[in-house]
Amino acid sequence: MEEFIDQYFEPIRNMFFEVGIKNVTMNDICSELGISKRTLYQKFKDKNQLVNEVFSKDLYNFKESIKSIQSISPNAIYETYLLFKLISKKQKKISATTLYDLKRYYAIRNEISIVANQLTTQVFEKNITRGINEKVYRKEINPTETANILTFFFNSFILKILLTPQVLSLPLNSFLEYHHNSVCTQQGKTIWEKLKAKYPDA
Repeated sequence: MEEFIDQYFEPIRNMFFEVGIKNVTMNDICSELGISKRTLYQKFKDKNQLVNEVFSKDLYNFKESIKSIQSISPNAIYETYLLFKLISKKQKKISATTLYDLKRYYAIRNEISIVANQLTTQVFEKNITRGINEKVYRKEINPTETANILTFFFNSFILKILLTPQVLSLPLNSFLEYHHNSVCTQQGKTIWEKLKAKYPDA
């Protein structure tokens, strides 16, 4: 099963992300992959199992992407920029229909929400602590409280559960501008301005 998911993860996930989970049948998946239903059902007993495996793999990949960002970022400000670029990229891929289907029909949505909340809170708290130690974030900032605020934004932005796409109108670059002006020292603001000049979409 693991090898099958590794091989066909991208096309199956893209189908679920683009048109929703309920709108994709096992026949649709077989047709897209060019395999027989017998082959598919040899790997998965039903569609629920397939959905669980695909979204578990997606969550794992997301965790690995975060680890990579943390390891390559020269400072906390650049790390924040890359983290929210990752969030923005994922938000653009997944449809509201898919999120509705996950929330309404699939138990794995609860696991995803719990893990995502814990993960993002830990990641952002670590980022704030790193920034304070690097003297690019103000030392009086509370890492836990700030991480909770960032996690709230994360949930609203990527999962679209707390806010609808119509209500959510704050562009990513505007949020990052507000965030860095709120938490950065003068040294940090200088780094942020240089980052914006180098990457206009920041």
